[in-house]
Amino acid sequence: MATRSLPIYLAIQSNISVTDLQSSMLSSLNDYPKVILSIKDKVNLYKGLDWQRTAARHALQHYANANIILVNMLEQCRYLHIPLGNFPDDPCLFACDLFYARHLIKHNHLLWCSLTDQPDLGGKEQDDYRMLLTADVNDNHGNNHMNSNDNMFKNDNEGIHTNKQNHPFEINHSGFYPTSCIEFELVGLAICAVLNFQKIHEAEGSNFDLGFGTTVQNPLGGPGVIPSISNTSTTAYDETTQCLPALRLLRQMIQIWLQDVHSYTNIFADMQLNHFYRWLQSTKSLLYEPALKRTIQVFMRKLLVQLLVELQRIGSTTIYGNLNKIILATKRWSLIDTRLYIKVILEHLQFKDLTSTICLELKSIYHCLWWFDDKNYCGFRIWSNAKGQIDDNIDNNDEEETIFDWNMIVYLPRVVQDYFETIM
Repeated sequence: MATRSLPIYLAIQSNISVTDLQSSMLSSLNDYPKVILSIKDKVNLYKGLDWQRTAARHALQHYANANIILVNMLEQCRYLHIPLGNFPDDPCLFACDLFYARHLIKHNHLLWCSLTDQPDLGGKEQDDYRMLLTADVNDNHGNNHMNSNDNMFKNDNEGIHTNKQNHPFEINHSGFYPTSCIEFELVGLAICAVLNFQKIHEAEGSNFDLGFGTTVQNPLGGPGVIPSISNTSTTAYDETTQCLPALRLLRQMIQIWLQDVHSYTNIFADMQLNHFYRWLQSTKSLLYEPALKRTIQVFMRKLLVQLLVELQRIGSTTIYGNLNKIILATKRWSLIDTRLYIKVILEHLQFKDLTSTICLELKSIYHCLWWFDDKNYCGFRIWSNAKGQIDDNIDNNDEEETIFDWNMIVYLPRVVQDYFETIM
């Protein structure tokens, strides 16, 4: 009777590398294809006295869940069009590199893949290194914090403050705000900036032929809100012009992901969108490009300013804003009126072409807020997203939560700390 051989692969989950396993104890591993299951246990899980029982229980749990994990890995590999044995430890980061590389190759681009934090520019690494040094100097100068005491200029029409530093970007207005204040998380700002980078540039009355070396005019007709990207405009090349072809391909890749999400409800495409900005900033990505990252961050800052301009037009006052969240002061006193005003904000932004793709996720509502900066503030929080969805049944009788977060108290003398806390 003839024997029938079935396709076999080995699923391995171990802290020991496959090379060490093959050389030390399991030389027969070379005879089979291998799939690595990258599952990490909690830190300090096995430090208790009963670590053996804990290890045995978790080993059985991992074995029982292995089939479910392998099925999910197989589905993701089908979407990525890669073999199951090539599944990486960080699939979302690797997938961004993979999709982007395919788009670049399709359009006859040379890849700048590198295992270091410097892209392989084919002999122009020194130019890029000088550019990085310039950016580092700008980052470290003045700590890039924006308040009334920093080097900045103001748009008299809108009251938006900015400065000439590169990154991080913060807008901060210290003060006491007795009315209701709302905190929004900016979801997918990088995605929106890439999709609308041409509209963002055109909204300022400029074009890509000018580059970022010139001061951009405010769309409302006042002084420039966004300054030139940095002093690197005096170099022999224009960073934005160099990145423009790659940026267009990046937009094309994101549009395909969005189409997969909207047309097919593909969870893996949605994962790629969620991890896009992490990939853009990660030096571990093979296609990490500092110039492309900074160019997109410039568009993100411009888009944020445009968003705050629209919010000020409908009566909001900007307390704080960065690329991750914004805090606004309203003219409403009750929670019910604040909830209605939030609906007005979201509907207003949906009708604007430039801000219609921005997703604002409500995080907190404060009754009043005493704000110095994002590390030093206090107030009464009357709603947070931990309480669930905000609805019509909310009233002003909900319990208030006192928020007291003054990081500066740590740096005060011990004798002064108690007095400071009492006064606050």
